[in-house]
Order: sequence, then C-alpha cells, then structure tokens
Amino acid sequence: MQWNMPDEEFCGLLDWRHPVLAGIQQQPQARDRALAAARAIRQVTPRTLTVASRVVETLRIWQADYADDIVYSRDLLERTVFDEGGRWQPDAQDYGQINESPLRHNLARRHQAMVLASRLFALTGERRYLGLCAGLMLAFVQEAPPCPDDSEPAWAGWMAGYTGMDVIWASHVMENWLLALPVLQPHLADEDYLVFLKALACGADYHWRSWQDHFFHNYTRHGVRAAAGVGLAFPMFKDSRKYLQLGIDRFFGDMTSPPNCLEDGYTRESISYEHVNTYVACKWYLLCRTHGIDVPGDYERRLRAMFDLAARTLKPDGSHPVQGESYADSSHEHYVLGHELLQVGAAVFDRPDWRAVAGSLQDDRLAPEWLWIVEPEVYEQWKAMPKACLASRAMASGHGESKFCTLRAGRGLDALCAQTWGLNPRNHGHYDALHVEVYGLGRTLISDAGFASYAGEYRQREQQPQRHSSVHLIGMQQAVKQFYNDGYTREVLWHEDEAVAACGLQSRLYLDYVIQRFVVLIKAENTIAVVDTVRQETAAPMQAAAFAGLEARFAFHTPAMEVGREGLATWSRHVPGASARLHEATDSTLTGKGARQFPWAEISRVLGWGDSEANVLVRPVLQEEALSVEVLRDWVCVPGGIIPRPMAVYTYKGPLPYMQVWEVHPFRGLRAAGSQLKAQVVTPQGVRLQSGSLVIRLDGLASDEPLLRTDNDAG
Repeated sequence: MQWNMPDEEFCGLLDWRHPVLAGIQQQPQARDRALAAARAIRQVTPRTLTVASRVVETLRIWQADYADDIVYSRDLLERTVFDEGGRWQPDAQDYGQINESPLRHNLARRHQAMVLASRLFALTGERRYLGLCAGLMLAFVQEAPPCPDDSEPAWAGWMAGYTGMDVIWASHVMENWLLALPVLQPHLADEDYLVFLKALACGADYHWRSWQDHFFHNYTRHGVRAAAGVGLAFPMFKDSRKYLQLGIDRFFGDMTSPPNCLEDGYTRESISYEHVNTYVACKWYLLCRTHGIDVPGDYERRLRAMFDLAARTLKPDGSHPVQGESYADSSHEHYVLGHELLQVGAAVFDRPDWRAVAGSLQDDRLAPEWLWIVEPEVYEQWKAMPKACLASRAMASGHGESKFCTLRAGRGLDALCAQTWGLNPRNHGHYDALHVEVYGLGRTLISDAGFASYAGEYRQREQQPQRHSSVHLIGMQQAVKQFYNDGYTREVLWHEDEAVAACGLQSRLYLDYVIQRFVVLIKAENTIAVVDTVRQETAAPMQAAAFAGLEARFAFHTPAMEVGREGLATWSRHVPGASARLHEATDSTLTGKGARQFPWAEISRVLGWGDSEANVLVRPVLQEEALSVEVLRDWVCVPGGIIPRPMAVYTYKGPLPYMQVWEVHPFRGLRAAGSQLKAQVVTPQGVRLQSGSLVIRLDGLASDEPLLRTDNDAG
C-alpha cells in the first residue's frame, strides 16, 4: 500500500454509510469522490491528543508562560528549513535528512517540525508555517518507501535488515501529524488534506497488520497507539473500529498483566525504557480520557504505579538511574525523561508529592509537549502546586515486586543514593544483576552505564559483568548467554529503618558458583558498604581446581582516578581546577535547547550548600593478601560520543569461600586519609556493620537467607 495511494483505492477504504459522507459516493469520478470526502471530513474536528476546542486557551498559556519556547521554536525552524527570505526550501534537504538529521535533535525530530510550525501558525497566522507543514507532508509521501502488503513487515526492521518503511519511524511521523492536525485542518486545501488522509489510512493499516499478533513491548506500543489514534480520529474509515480496538485490546489487556507491567509499575524493559513506557501509556490514557473511552480501573492503577516507580527510582538530582545497557539520556526527547514525566503525573492525577520529587536543574515546569495535551484547568491545578525543589527532594526508599532497591539518606548536596536491581530486567539489563550505582555530593560517583550499540558483538560485550560495577569470575563458564530469570538471580534481603537500609542479591550466573552482593547504607555516617561473597555450590575437585579467581569492579563516573596510598584504597577526584558538573549536556541531550551545563560550584553558592567537589573512596575492609588492585582505562557511550570512565578492578586469586567488604564513602576535597570505616569483622564467615546501636550480621556464606538482628537479639 502506498502512502499517497490512488484515489480509487482511498475511496475503497471509506465507510460510505457514515453520515459525514452521505451522498458523496454518487459522484462518478474517483478524484471528485476523494476530494469531496476530504472536504467533508475536514469539517469535523478529529479526536486526537491536541483538542481543537482548547487551542485558544492553550495559546494564551503558551504566550504567558512559555515565551522562551516560542522563540526557540521559531529560531529552530528559521535556521533549518527557511531561507533568508522566509520561504521554505523543499529542496534544501531531502526528507530523510529533515527527519533524522541534527535538525531534529530532541524537540523537533521525527516530524515535530510540523508540530512546531502548526503551533506558530495558530499563534501568528503566518501562512508560511502552513506551507511548511504541507511541504513536509508532501515530501514524506513522495519519498517514503511503500508499505508492504504482507502481514509480517519485520517487527524491528532496522535491526532485521529490513529495507522498507520501518514501522516505528512511521509511527512517530503519524503521531506528530495527529498532534498538528486539529490546528491545521480548517486551513488546509482539500488537496493537501486528502494527502493527509491517504497517508494516515495507509499507516493505520500498516500498523494493524504489523502488531495485531506480535508480543507487546515498548517497540510495539508506538505503532499500536498510532493505529488506534487514527481509528479514533477518523470513524469515516471502514476499518476505524478495528484500529481503535487494537489499542484497547493491547493497552487495556496486555499492558495490565505481567510481564508487561508488574504491580509496582515496572514495565519489562529495564531502566533504559521505563520512562518511555510510562510516556506512551500516559498518552494513551489521556487520549481515552479526553474522548470518553472507558479506562479500566486496573489500567489507571498500573499507570499510577509507573509514576510511583519513577518517583522512587529517580536520583536526588531528578535524573533517572543508569543500569544495564543504558545511558544518561536514553530517550529521543527530553520530555520523556523521568523528572519531566513526574510533572505530568502530578498534573493529571493531582499528586503534589510527585512534583516535589521531580526536581531537576534544567526545568521545573510542564514540558511544552504536554501543555498541548492536558486540559487547561489541569495545567492551572499543576501550576498552583508547590514547586519541585532539589534541596528538599523526598528521600523515600523504593522497593517492590521489581526488586529495584533505592537506598537514600540526606538532603541537598549531602544526599547519598545507592541503587540496585535484582529482578530479570530482560531486554536491557545485563546478565548478573549484581550491579550497583552510587550517587553522592550532587553527582553520580559509581556508574553502571554500558551501551554502545544493538549490534550483537557490542551488545554481548556490554552486558557482561566485566563492563559493570559488578563481580566477575575469571574464566568461568556462564550459565546463560542472553536473558536470565529467577533461577539465576533473586533478591535475598531487604531491610530499612531509621538507621540503615540494606538489600541483598544473589546470582547463579556462573555454573556451580553462587555470588551474593549486599549493599548497606549506614545513614548517619553517610557511608555505603558493599559486601561481596562467592562460594562454590558443589565440592567436585576438578571444579575447585578450575577456579582461577575473581574480580570486583567499580566504574567511576569521574574524569580522573588514582590508586590511593592507604593499602588498596582506590579513590577518584576531579582534574585539578575543574568544577564538578551535573548533566554535562550537549545539544543532543536532555534539554533539547542547545548545550546547557550546570556547574555545581554555582548551584552550591545559590543554595548555600558549600563545597561541592565530589570524590569517592572505595577500599576493602578485609585486607586479603591475595587481593590486588589496578585501574583500567574504560569508557561509556553517551549521546554525542564516548567519554572516559575509569574502572578500579580488585583481583582476588585465593581459595573459596570468599568475602570482601568494600567501603564506598563520598567525601569533599581530597581527605582520603581521614576517612573512617564503620565496619568490623567478627568471624571468618560473617561481617558486622555497626552504626550506633544497630547491627546487621550476615552469618554464614553457605546460607541463602542472611539474618538481620539488633544488638539486643543478636546475643
């Protein structure tokens, strides 16, 4: 099927019994019937996320509260698709460049140029913006490859080597067209509107055939929502109900059951796509709520849980954690990130507490993308809420069915956060689930980023324990090469009280070996202890002889790292003279508004937080003679390039069982020598971590279930 199909084919897709089309079918020529149908449909407001009846009020809010976004939108279009005389140049770039080149970045990529132009047309009445929208649409239907007529168009075309129209590419184009359409359609010529209708009918049919039988995950959801959106907006299409029903069945059915969404809001795709899934699910919810489609209570409950998960897992600066094959900005658009989504959730569900934890040094407002979607009265309700404040970010710990543990203490620059994930994160986690990320003094200190490409050779390397802040057994055979399940990893400990928070994870990634990692936050001391244990599951002599040792790894998200002078202590610091920065954004990350950097020295001065130089000390508590340390040159892939990420590798080549306690201690300046450990070894088979009167004792390396005791009942 072609995006700009013949008139006769288009007429065959219409439901001529619909009242809007009454009498038109009698016209003898297909061209006349098609244009007359387009003219009739154009008089009816389509039911999309942008509601025509709200445009005037939304424009008022946009002018009053988003003047910078208006300027940015105008400047972006001026410097990319208009010449000096203010005329659009259809030949300046071909469609592919316009769609995916740096012109798009975040706010305007994937045909958001049309969305921006439609809003500016509504604001200014300048017809050149209207012409730009028509030109972008015409260029698309002329240059895009036709949709195949079979029912299996490669579920992930760009990975499968598919050379036709990629379904996700098509879905983003369609979704943005639907956002712009209510603003544009009263002003488009019948010929241009007919091209719109043909393309949307083709795309809806394409997505319905692509996704009706495929399993439901983040890749599927975009196309399902695009097809269902067309079905809702245009009941004049013969198959409109079928398209809409696809969205109802997949979102209200599949989305509300494991593994697509667990009770605590986890949505199957690991940290890389949790926020993307919440974004798509929320847009579907708002579309249904706005246009009177009954939303099952279970779906709304799951959506609330997704926002709750974001609130629990965001780091103290409002950024989302980086674990598995992900990186700091794993979204194409900044308004999909966790702190932006929490603003939306706060507005939609009247949750001021979500706005409170959505603190970000980039923005404390509803992103313009969402301003055009939520009701104006909802926006005003959100505006009346207390603003998000980085210094007073809530420090609640997160824990639930997904086994994502967030251990937090402190506020402001003194906020400390350690995060682990013990459940199978499926597509985008790495194999052993023993990773840990540490945040302190206003920045990520120990990171777990590891993603360069979906290409098999890179992906397999990035998912290995050798690339993460994890435990790696040297030369040992792994039990699984792709995804793992509860048979390979599980949670064995969760505990939190006023003094301490602790979680424990167990992995059987390596055949015949059990690895446990316990992460303990001693709140009063602002110190994290990581306890690693390794034991052999069987006692076969050949297996024991095969054990060559292990490596405990910690990747430092800092420009420089040195091996300390005190034994095996490894500590990192910034390059002399360099200031610590939060969100070292390029023009392709996070804000979508060009390079914006936030020096912590300036933030600390404004908020009165004092010294912000972020350093971290990591050193073993048990000074094993068989333990050695070296610092490796490592890197991590981020949008716009590769940045260095040094990694400390502690190597142990002694007998099993093995236990080591690592002190992870954020500190200001370079006072490594003054750091005091708050742990002491009590037996060869256990460790006692003490803060005040509370003691956590991990007894017996052979035990799968550690014991938690206080001084009073420990004996």
